[in-house]
Amino acid sequence: LRAFAVPKGPVFAFNLRTREQYSDYCWFEGAFSREEVGRILDLAAAAPVEAGTVGLDHAIDGGIRRSVVRWLYPAGDSTWLFGRLTDLLWNCNEVRYGFDLSGLIEGLQVSEYGPGGFYGWHKDHGNGRHSIRKLSLTLQLSEPDEYEGGAMEFLCAPNVASVPRGLGTAVVFPSYVMHRVQPVTSGVRRSLVAWVS
Repeated sequence: LRAFAVPKGPVFAFNLRTREQYSDYCWFEGAFSREEVGRILDLAAAAPVEAGTVGLDHAIDGGIRRSVVRWLYPAGDSTWLFGRLTDLLWNCNEVRYGFDLSGLIEGLQVSEYGPGGFYGWHKDHGNGRHSIRKLSLTLQLSEPDEYEGGAMEFLCAPNVASVPRGLGTAVVFPSYVMHRVQPVTSGVRRSLVAWVS
């Protein structure tokens, strides 16, 4: 067998800026006030309820996910919310990730997990229209004592890490990072999810 030489430097390097503060996920406690969370819940209460689905075909699969969802779109009373999320996500991306972003081009999903509700290991990035997702955000809409279980966890190999769950806490992460919501054992866990493309 013939040995191959290993290059000593980059080959066709793009000279991209690296991110010293990159992380698999980050969070912002108190990103939204109690009053703002109340406004979000009021907006969601006016939207139709649907079963939480998985994949591009919107399959209902109780072995992967058990929740209900409502959708919010930018119009009238919700415009402030899209603006706030855009500012938070843009600033976080500038410091930590450096993705080339287009913006929030999907609706916001307000999820509700009652007793037995969960979402197994998954990533938000995938085939088709999901392939352009770059950053995901989850905003906690429940007080920590309103439910038991329901921890949001990330697979940061080889470890599993839980994130803070205070009311108004926003968690931001690249859409390709594996995450889950552990089963809720009592109460109701509510959260808002956004994807940036």
